Amino acid sequence: MFLSTVLEKEFEDVKMNFDQGFSADEIRDGHLVTLYDRFYSDDYISGKYNNIFFECSDIKVQDVVRSGKTTTVVTRFQGMYMKVNLKKQFSGWTVVREKEFLDNGNPRGFFSEMPQLEKVNFESEQFNQKFSVYSSDGEEAFYLLTPRFMDKMMEIEARYEGRCLFGFLNGQLHIAIDSRVDHFSVDLFE
Repeated sequence: MFLSTVLEKEFEDVKMNFDQGFSADEIRDGHLVTLYDRFYSDDYISGKYNNIFFECSDIKVQDVVRSGKTTTVVTRFQGMYMKVNLKKQFSGWTVVREKEFLDNGNPRGFFSEMPQLEKVNFESEQFNQKFSVYSSDGEEAFYLLTPRFMDKMMEIEARYEGRCLFGFLNGQLHIAIDSRVDHFSVDLFE
């Protein structure tokens, strides 16, 4: 397969399953994407880059909205979700959300097992204008979000249309990019 050959040149231990992806529980536990009535996930890929394990999958979340006799399906999220194991040790929860698409301020849901989160501001005005950061431990947020890492987040946000969300949870970096694209579907006319 062409894609596996390309991926194996860049990454180690590549595994692919284009029929399956992350489970709804895995996405819910990441606290970046709110799940609604319908959840789909496929195009799973995992591997290692510089001895760091990663996994990613396309996900799609839809809400069925009923109003009288009319039923509408609204796509709330469609794009890539990635989890990367980090070498840094941390115990708290830090969530970085693009302000332009911020759904509801503090990402901690009413019934969430997430600890209470505080808003954290950084010295970079450019970063603060683009992203909102919430963390269970403000000091740890500064440890995780170094100036270089914030620059990388800004680069990712500039590269992709749609909202970008990042979460430092359970020893992993979670990245959700709501690009409204199915990354591995091939359109013969494009």
